Amino acid sequence: MKRFASICVALLLVSLLVATTFEAAAQVVAIDRVAKVVPVSGLSVIGKKEKAFFVADTAGSGSNVVSSFSWSLTVPSGSTATLDSTDKKGTSFTADVTGYFYVHLSAGGLTVHDTIFVSTYIGVPDDIGTSCLCHGGLFNAVAMKAKWAGTAHAKIYTEGIRGELEVDPATGHGVYKPSCAKCHTTGYNVTSDNGNFGYATTATGWDTTWVKMPAATLRPDGDYDISDTSIYHDFVTNPKWSSVVPVATIGCETCHGPLADHQSFSFGDKHYSKAMTWDAGVCNQCHNASSKHNIGARWAKSAHGILESGADTKRTSCFPCHSGSAFAKWTGSKSAPGWDANVDGNVKISCQACHDPHDATNPKQLRTVSVDSLKNGYQPTMGGVGLICVNCHQSRYSVAAKVTSSASKYYGFAAAHYGPHGNPQADMYYGTNGYQFGDNIFSGVSTHGAILENACVTCHMQDRGGLANHEFGMEDTTGGFKPWTVCQPCHGEIADYNDVRAAYDYDQNGHIEGVQTEVEGLLTKLAAVLPKNADGAVLDGMYNAADSATILAGGQALVGKIWDYYFVANDKSMGVHNTKYAVSLLQKALGLYPLDVKKTNMDVPKEFALNQNYPNPFNPTTNISFSLPKDENVKLEVYDMLGRLVKTLVNSRISTGNFSITWDGKDQDGAKVSSGMYLYRLQAGSFSSVKKMLMVK
Repeated sequence: MKRFASICVALLLVSLLVATTFEAAAQVVAIDRVAKVVPVSGLSVIGKKEKAFFVADTAGSGSNVVSSFSWSLTVPSGSTATLDSTDKKGTSFTADVTGYFYVHLSAGGLTVHDTIFVSTYIGVPDDIGTSCLCHGGLFNAVAMKAKWAGTAHAKIYTEGIRGELEVDPATGHGVYKPSCAKCHTTGYNVTSDNGNFGYATTATGWDTTWVKMPAATLRPDGDYDISDTSIYHDFVTNPKWSSVVPVATIGCETCHGPLADHQSFSFGDKHYSKAMTWDAGVCNQCHNASSKHNIGARWAKSAHGILESGADTKRTSCFPCHSGSAFAKWTGSKSAPGWDANVDGNVKISCQACHDPHDATNPKQLRTVSVDSLKNGYQPTMGGVGLICVNCHQSRYSVAAKVTSSASKYYGFAAAHYGPHGNPQADMYYGTNGYQFGDNIFSGVSTHGAILENACVTCHMQDRGGLANHEFGMEDTTGGFKPWTVCQPCHGEIADYNDVRAAYDYDQNGHIEGVQTEVEGLLTKLAAVLPKNADGAVLDGMYNAADSATILAGGQALVGKIWDYYFVANDKSMGVHNTKYAVSLLQKALGLYPLDVKKTNMDVPKEFALNQNYPNPFNPTTNISFSLPKDENVKLEVYDMLGRLVKTLVNSRISTGNFSITWDGKDQDGAKVSSGMYLYRLQAGSFSSVKKMLMVK
């Protein structure tokens, strides 16, 4: 046992990708290790008599078709292992001894290599504190084991054989099948004598199917108490099962590979530094094992799973959001995350990025359920576990830094980028960081933000076949999953998102349509009046000095409109995340109400109204509000008591809604008016109304 050195802390160390990359500067082909069902994890460390699978990855060959493959294998002394295929795109071999196995692939005129280290299992020892003396300080093995002990991985086999996972209501007995134990333990290969759980149970005769509970009583929390005379007690105390108990859990070796030779280094180097991965395959050997556990297949279809590799995953300026390992490091130490482009580049947002395998402090073992602030300083206070998403799904810049500040790149920087970046969903959801035209628009947290306990997670990870939807998308990709059903408790029996109708004709095309259609109409109208590049896309100035010059010539107002166009477009929800904010930004950018008029809410008024100013009496300013049940030409004017015009506050066509405007007590020439009574008059189509207000000094 004392030869064992825990690798429970390994995912906190620098990770190596599952794919081994091509030796030369231009990668044309690589070897990918393939994860399958237990115990094939895709790791570089496997058990004796287990199989390793490989496939030639030709994604780096571009338009050059690679169709010829030549595989070879170098084996350690005493091995007779051979590859199952030498000329196909994929191959595999069974490791018959411990030691190093070297896999070689020649394709596309070049050769790449991969190394597999073979060892045996020993499970999780009780004396981890003395066995793992090398792992102290930052990587304290004892502390890590204590955290791991609170996870679902550490407890699930125990819960299964105690009857706490499933119970047969007819007998009161816990039901537990060998097929369950395969994923709830360390290794499962009944024919491989390498210390794994499957072989140990076969050799000792331990019955993994279910535990009969003659003294079981149901607790209020739904679990069962089992007396010390139960079979479970015998399991953990009887020497007969001593070889089974250490591997009767999802332990270190389930995810890091067998570790019996870890401390001896008898094969020449510290190969176990490679016994870790950010590849989802190590999790998907179980979490994609059947129709009941197909989270992995869903994730693989998600934007996280297909996130393209390239420069964005290697730039430290793009960390942590384009790299799974960088995100995990960042949540662990935002002040000094220790990013390394060579290590953290091209790492997908996999299971390990969001979930901490070692720590159950947060719900669902999430790495974080908090966010410091958005880039403009706004601090989200609502969102539950969805706040983990907010860390990345927010604008990369504040609107001040890019548009309104005298220090912004808008002022004189020839190759600026004038958009909020690709995924500003959190900014939209919380109603902040749009270009607000002097703050005279309706803003603030959406209705969704007020009622959805877990923000993004509530909708994007709704139940899908009994599991949280790790595909994340809100589209019907299968013909069977209807993601809009999560909307039905509030919006009724809708059969499509556009069944949620707009409050009025947002885009003024003469038809009241679905919210998403109306917002898309506003975006189309705005795009039509903004400058475009040769491909017809709205200019954003991205690394293009000529485009930037065109934008700068239009001044801050044009930059603000471009910001809002991409802010709404890149949010991708077409108004669903925050209808009021998206519509207000686009309408203001289109000039559908004047810059100094503020929309106060998105309710549709039933009748025209001119409200009493507030405050009244006033000094030096007062607010005048009015309501329009339909689009009209609006004139709002202030007169003195002799009927002389003092100031025209509004003279414009304005869309449906409730609005307010502030009068600063000045006349048309900008001079302060004297104390006294004044009249203000609203003319909107055939509607007319007059009210009094009092200026005091």
